[in-house]
Amino acid sequence: MAEVDLAVKAYKKEDAFQALLGKLAELKDLDFAFDIRVKKGWISLRLDGRDSRIVASYLTDLYGSRPKSHQKGDVVRGYVLPFSEEGLPVDVGSFSVVVSPEVLRAQLCDGKALPVEEISELFAFKEHVPIRVQLLDPPFGRLSFSELRRIREWVRTYLDRVIVVGNTFSSVKRALRKLALMKYVVDIEKLGLLEHSIVLRIDTPSEEVTQKLRGRLGNCYLFSPQKIIARLGKRFLSPW
Repeated sequence: MAEVDLAVKAYKKEDAFQALLGKLAELKDLDFAFDIRVKKGWISLRLDGRDSRIVASYLTDLYGSRPKSHQKGDVVRGYVLPFSEEGLPVDVGSFSVVVSPEVLRAQLCDGKALPVEEISELFAFKEHVPIRVQLLDPPFGRLSFSELRRIREWVRTYLDRVIVVGNTFSSVKRALRKLALMKYVVDIEKLGLLEHSIVLRIDTPSEEVTQKLRGRLGNCYLFSPQKIIARLGKRFLSPW
């Protein structure tokens, strides 16, 4: 038997269960049984069977886990909360971490005094978007190296992305087809159970596509390398 507390927030419980069941169905050749539970708003699983530990390891690699204790320097996966004057708050399960405005500016803006709201808009740090942070002295943290690497990789492609939260993968694909937007899509990357990154082709009318998707799916946010470069220069294009 294995138990795993996934770093997956059940902010839309039924959709999250549906998405997780679909992921577990992909493992039909393995020997395991499962029981999905919600603990304080986060998903946990109890797994039985010969391959239960393999399944637990696979899900943890995909979605991260909620450790029972935390130490300074740990990297944890959480979900962005609405920004505040104190910085960018991130819900990691048992508590919230705050990435201060000074740290955000140092990590993303070379210290340039952008408001937190503008940073949140530029980098699509919106509510329920999954993010990895490294813990500092409580309650503070900073963006993890893997998070900074992801941002750099996204900017260097020059391709706009629509970040969709609160929808299953099948719902996103269905909306793209219904709205006749598949012609603009390079790929759909999964960021979590209900969070996705729609990679758009060059010369796509990205604002228009985002608005159309928002009208059908709800929370959709544009990540635009061109806007980031225009505001912050080419710092993400140079090698580390």
